[in-house]
Amino acid sequence: DEFVISQNFYTNNCSTFTSTMDSRVQIAVLAAFLISAEMLYASPIFPEPSHRVTNARQLLWASHPVYGNETVLLWGSGLTGVDSVIISVASAAPTSNNHALDSAASGADQVTFDSAVTAMAFDVTDFSCKVVLPTGLPIGVYKLCMAANGTTTAPCIMLNSPDVFWKRGDINLTAASQGGWIRVFGRFASAPQLAYPALSLTPRSGSASPLRAERTQLKSVNGTANSLFYAIPTDIAEGEYALSLIVGNISVDLDDPDDTIFIEEHSDWQSNLPQFYVNTTTALFEALDTIRNSSKGGDILLARGYYKFTTETIDLPPYTVLRGASAEHVTLIWNTEQVNISSVPKYFVGGNATFAVDSITIYCTRFYNDIITDGTMQLPSGAWQHSRGVRIRRVRIRADCFYRLTERGGPARRGLSANFTYEQLGSGISLHGQHYEVTDCDIYASYHGIYLGHGGETLDSSASNGLVARNQIYFGGDCYQIDSSSNVIFEQNVCLGINLFSRGSAAGATYGGPAASFVFFAQNHIKFVLGGDQEELTLDGGYAPYFGTVTAGGGGVPAEDRTVARRGRGSHGPDDAVPTITMHSDPHFPQWCSQPGKCQKVNTNWTGAAVYVVAGQGIGQLRTVRGGGITYNRTWELTKAFGGSGGGVALGEDSIVSVFEHREKCIYRDNIFEDGGPMQIYGGMYHAVVANNTAIRTDGFIIEGLNHHSEIFNSYIPVYFIETLYNTIQEGSNYGGSPAQFVGRGYYNASSQFTGTMAGALVYRGNVVNNGAWTLSGSVADAIIENNAMVDCDTGLEVQNTCDEPQTNCNQTFRISIRNNIGM
Repeated sequence: DEFVISQNFYTNNCSTFTSTMDSRVQIAVLAAFLISAEMLYASPIFPEPSHRVTNARQLLWASHPVYGNETVLLWGSGLTGVDSVIISVASAAPTSNNHALDSAASGADQVTFDSAVTAMAFDVTDFSCKVVLPTGLPIGVYKLCMAANGTTTAPCIMLNSPDVFWKRGDINLTAASQGGWIRVFGRFASAPQLAYPALSLTPRSGSASPLRAERTQLKSVNGTANSLFYAIPTDIAEGEYALSLIVGNISVDLDDPDDTIFIEEHSDWQSNLPQFYVNTTTALFEALDTIRNSSKGGDILLARGYYKFTTETIDLPPYTVLRGASAEHVTLIWNTEQVNISSVPKYFVGGNATFAVDSITIYCTRFYNDIITDGTMQLPSGAWQHSRGVRIRRVRIRADCFYRLTERGGPARRGLSANFTYEQLGSGISLHGQHYEVTDCDIYASYHGIYLGHGGETLDSSASNGLVARNQIYFGGDCYQIDSSSNVIFEQNVCLGINLFSRGSAAGATYGGPAASFVFFAQNHIKFVLGGDQEELTLDGGYAPYFGTVTAGGGGVPAEDRTVARRGRGSHGPDDAVPTITMHSDPHFPQWCSQPGKCQKVNTNWTGAAVYVVAGQGIGQLRTVRGGGITYNRTWELTKAFGGSGGGVALGEDSIVSVFEHREKCIYRDNIFEDGGPMQIYGGMYHAVVANNTAIRTDGFIIEGLNHHSEIFNSYIPVYFIETLYNTIQEGSNYGGSPAQFVGRGYYNASSQFTGTMAGALVYRGNVVNNGAWTLSGSVADAIIENNAMVDCDTGLEVQNTCDEPQTNCNQTFRISIRNNIGM
């Protein structure tokens, strides 16, 4: 196996270098390389415990899309002994992206395949292996089965078949309207010879209603299609539908068991509201009082003019619309020049229920907290009230806290200087509720542009299930924060730093809560991020309250999770015991201090977080936390078990888990990052796609795990299953003086005794770096670097270990397949 990997490295990557060599010299060079490769790549990631349990052979994940003469990485369990795979091509593959189906297939077991071919498996461990698909393999969906000693064995897996991350309708995650749309996010084959999947809607009563898949507006050039858009007919019947994606005669259910969507008659809560026409601030507040007392909602239309405020708040009652004739003609002005900072209202416009703001301009001179917010309120009963359905459209915000001032501590202009910093301010728009929309806005804000955050003690108080699109955001602090929020679409926005301190933004961080998953961040343009940490996009490292071994209990699916309460759906199965894990020591919740005297308490409500297997039996799996994580108890409930009825691989005595925030299945594609720091997947992410992005004068693209141990801050947070595809570093020069890079790094601040993988199952394919660099270092394992190009670079690929002495506790790099690259 080592010979095959090394030979590929030698013949495919170094052919230009060796073209003038005598063949005997080439053989000598190859022999020398094999010796070093054996030393570099042949050691295990972590010592194999003597009590390891041999699992039944399973395949849980495969890198794709993948075609002939490309390498696929397979992940599962019990793979020891596999020496080859049997590959067959699905027949009846469609040949047009306009392919429409007349009926839905009943499942993958009914698919027929053309004649099979065999390919060798290499880099085989108990949980992973690689296979180079044969050159000339027809474009299509492949069935790949494991083999040992020439005999096919279970299991098999479908390559290039749709892999769904999440879905949503135009109403919410589980509902769409007649004449509306459904969007599906995930990994879909995008070769010209393959149609995008058709979407089949099958009524619960029986017949199927397949639709043609419309191409998303996002480009998909030589890369993976990650977003599909489906227009729903206006005449489709209302009701509950099962969803599946169809490629040829292969059917894949969506989000099983939550694979349904409700089709409803199109309705809009903004329709048929009582209307109020106002042209003064007094009339505006009178209209708000009338709406609040009636509990019927209202549509307030502001006439052309200026509406002036100081400490007043426009507090919108439930189902209230505040809209102007146009943003060009209706202006709301808050002048806080003479107001003490402590007297400035928490927000200028907003509420904690359903409301809309449309077609107005808001000016603020001097200090402000939030301009527009939805708020989250704890009721006297102790329950939390959250907004739902907030819409902010065509709003212009001009929030310059330093209007006609000089900087704090600087020479005053006409006696006026700032007595505050921009970091004391709030956001242009700050949201914490569900099912929101922010579209076509023009925002100029001194600190946060748009903040999507976490405002209470449950996942319901996070800014999840939202759409932020086509906004222009000029920011002094950061453009956006997607913090502890999931199922967010952030697309086609322009972010421009307007402050020399403008700094990085997080698209999937977990500062305030236990989860940030299913983020679709696409076709945005970010520029001038040169202050602070400079991250043009980051996750920021999470926090792990527990690392070690656990005992699994229960094993069924919780009854309330099996029964879908909405619309009265019935139970899915018997009332099994709730699956649990019991930690073998207490979880740890210290304060985190960014600097002496500046500390914050780490969140202790971990319901919604996840348990990740980072070593031993079942490595690479995760399960979300259903309950129990709100106190310091050791036993936490899971949404489904490891193995058994939960699927996948059961935990063993050697299984080591890390408990940290739930971060998985995010997609970052077709963005432009310009003049700033890195775009980075840092400190905790499973199953992400980074595709078709362009970096211009930045630090490049970084994939990085977090491995840090101290008395007060203990985190082992890896990144796994990250596919970096067809990205370009267009100009490698940047402010830092070192070239922009592609970086795969298994640690940040490695200071622990754990030497396991912190960045695993990484795929780099089709990427280009111009005048830059490429580095793999520290605890990286099971990676593919293939069909990439380095142009005008001072160095090629650097594969670095961080050991001072061999075989000591340190981070090392293992099983890296390097093929068909240019300039490395």
